[in-house]
Amino acid sequence: MYGSLEIRFRQGCFGDYLNIKNVICQSNLLLGVLQLQIQTNNPIEGISYAIGVHTLKFTPKDFCLITGFRFGPVENVLSEQSRNSFRTRYFGGYKVVRQRQLEDLFGSDWTGYTEDDYLRICLLMMVKSFKGTQVYQAVDDLLLNLVDNLEAWNEFSWGTYLWPNTCTNVYNLNQRYQPQN
Repeated sequence: MYGSLEIRFRQGCFGDYLNIKNVICQSNLLLGVLQLQIQTNNPIEGISYAIGVHTLKFTPKDFCLITGFRFGPVENVLSEQSRNSFRTRYFGGYKVVRQRQLEDLFGSDWTGYTEDDYLRICLLMMVKSFKGTQVYQAVDDLLLNLVDNLEAWNEFSWGTYLWPNTCTNVYNLNQRYQPQN
């Protein structure tokens, strides 16, 4: 990312994440925290941990507080695509756009793309990195609709949108990956 594109990205909802230079996962610390996780009936409302004699519940609002993302209702974004929408310009007549197609677009020659479209591609890739999606999975239509309106993109409730995926990936992680005897 360069110049005015970087400035615009930094001004948006994911801008602070450009300040993270190096992510070093302390696996022993992470494993220790995961081992303290308590089974709950509805983890989507929060993931609980036993810390000494106390119970700590990590809720969607806590996730938003830590990440800086908005928490609130996820508004339905217009489903009507204009003939000049981002999706139409770069993915043509595909009813379903796969993550691989987005990755290919990101890795392609960007000659002739507008700065707005550079930004849109980077934003979609950022959400992909948060969700940890596989190349064969579809890009959410909501994202392809939302990315056409960069102001709406930055006002979107990203914490609410990303929490279910985070919860699914973190809940019972320790039990799911314990070595089999």
